[in-house]
Amino acid sequence: MKQPIWIYITTFIHFIFLFKTYTYLSDLKTCPCVDTDLKVRLKNSELFMIVLSFSSSLFMIFNPFKINMWMTLIYLASMLAFYSYFIYHVYQFHFSLKEPCKCAMHWERYYLYYQAFMGTISSSLILFSLLVIGIMMISMPQLREVVQKRLNPK
Repeated sequence: MKQPIWIYITTFIHFIFLFKTYTYLSDLKTCPCVDTDLKVRLKNSELFMIVLSFSSSLFMIFNPFKINMWMTLIYLASMLAFYSYFIYHVYQFHFSLKEPCKCAMHWERYYLYYQAFMGTISSSLILFSLLVIGIMMISMPQLREVVQKRLNPK
């Protein structure tokens, strides 16, 4: 299925911001205001986000295989774990910065905060959807049977 052009444009812009943020985190290695271990963790998280965004974009464009329910659950669980890790370290980064520290005060820092905020919203939506699905599965036996048939096809 061919995607609209605006999806390609916004994806490209998103990658530009991700790479700028990654270079910002790489340049923090000379900044004495931020803990070295925290710099490495944030930089690795940003690199993982670049890889994840790139692979998600490829799957969106080419759709190489049919996605089943198990793959969706694994994807949601891994996203929830990654966003929790990322949000925690951005939170630590925010509160470890000293205000007069010039080497860390760039606009990319705010994009990092934006990513953490969007990760918080995504994690909340994932948890809420899993809660609703769980409640529906418990309260509706017919739905449970349908899901079990999809999970265990004979």
